[in-house]
Amino acid sequence: MKRLLALSLVFIFVLLSGCGTKENNLSMLEQSNETDDVISTSSKQDFTNYIGTWSDRGISFEKGGFILDVSIDGKEMTLDFSLVSSGHDSYTAELSENISLSDITDNVATIDYEDDGWGNSGTVEITFSSSYILIDFKNVILDSMANWGFYENTYKLEKNEQAHSIITQGSNDYYEDNPVEITPVYDTSKASGILASLGMTEDEFRNSCQALNHSKYNYHLSKKTTVPYVEIIDIQRNPNAYIGQHFVFAENPYEELPCKYCHGEDLSEMPKDSCSHDGKLHDDGLYYYKQKNTNKLVPYELNGSNRFTNAYGDSVISGASYDIFLVYDLRDDIYSPTITSDANVIAYMIFDGITSSNMLQFSMISCDVIYND
Repeated sequence: MKRLLALSLVFIFVLLSGCGTKENNLSMLEQSNETDDVISTSSKQDFTNYIGTWSDRGISFEKGGFILDVSIDGKEMTLDFSLVSSGHDSYTAELSENISLSDITDNVATIDYEDDGWGNSGTVEITFSSSYILIDFKNVILDSMANWGFYENTYKLEKNEQAHSIITQGSNDYYEDNPVEITPVYDTSKASGILASLGMTEDEFRNSCQALNHSKYNYHLSKKTTVPYVEIIDIQRNPNAYIGQHFVFAENPYEELPCKYCHGEDLSEMPKDSCSHDGKLHDDGLYYYKQKNTNKLVPYELNGSNRFTNAYGDSVISGASYDIFLVYDLRDDIYSPTITSDANVIAYMIFDGITSSNMLQFSMISCDVIYND
C-alpha cells in the first residue's frame, strides 16, 4: 500500500514538472516575439523625416557655418557635410559619405573619413534626434599644410532649407561694397600678352617710349640736345629706377643747314673750319652743309647683322662691341617681319633689368624693319 502511494506521488510530480516546463517555454517564446518586434521596429525606422538641409544657428556669409544635406535612396542614406569659414575668404571643407540605413544603431551612425578637401582625416558621429541632428567630429588628424577643415567640434543642426542661399546671399552686398580686383593672367612671354597687361595698343605703346641714347660713350647723341632723353649710362648705374619703363633708341638727325657765312655775308667772319665752301649749292643760291640737329631726335636703327639666337632659343639683338645692351625679340611672330642680316631695326622696348654680366636687358614689343635694297 505504501509502495503504491509513493509511485502515485512521483507520477503527480512529473506531471507538475511537465506543466511548469510548458509554461516556461511559452513565456520564453513570448519574450522572443517581443524582442523580434523591437528589432523589426528599429530596422524599419523611418528616416525620411531627415531628408533635406540642416545647419547650425546663426549661419551667414559674414560668420560662415555648418551645413548638412541628407538624402535617401532605397536603403542607403547620403550625407553631404560642408563647413564654410567667414567671408570674404569663405574657405569650405567638404565631405560626402553613403551609409546603409541598417548601420544606424539607436539613431547613431559613425563614419571614418580620409580627406575633408584639406587633407585632414578623422571620425564623425551623427545622432538623429527627433528635432535636431548632432554632429560630433573626433580623432581628427590635421594636415600640416591645411588652412581649414573639420576640427574636433560638435554641431547641433536644425532643419534649414535656406541654408545654402543664406550663406551666400551676403556675398553680393559684400562684393558691391568691397569689389575684388581680379588680375587677368596674360602671356607675358609675347608682345600681345604684355600689351594686354598694360592695357595698351601697339601704337599707344610706341608713343609711350622715351628717347634713349644707346651709347655709353655718347658717340651718337649730342650733349647739346634740347629735347628730353635718357642716358643709357644712368640706367646702368641705377637700373631699378628704370625697370618697366618704355624706350626707343634715338639719335640726332643729320640735316642740311644753310651756311650763314656763305650767302653774301662777310666771309672774313667765318669761324675756322665752320664752312669749307665745299657745301652743296642749292637752287636758292645758298650753300648748305650737313650737321646734327640738336633740337630733334629720331629713332636709332640697330643693325640686323647683330641678331643671334641664344642657347635658350631666344632671338636677341646686340649693339656694337662697346655697347652695353641686349634686346630680346618678344613679338608674337618674330618672323613678321623677318630681321635679316642686311636690314636695320627700330626697336620699341621695355627695360627688364641688368644681367649678371652687367648688360642691360630690354624686351622688344614692336619694331620697324628697314631692308637695304
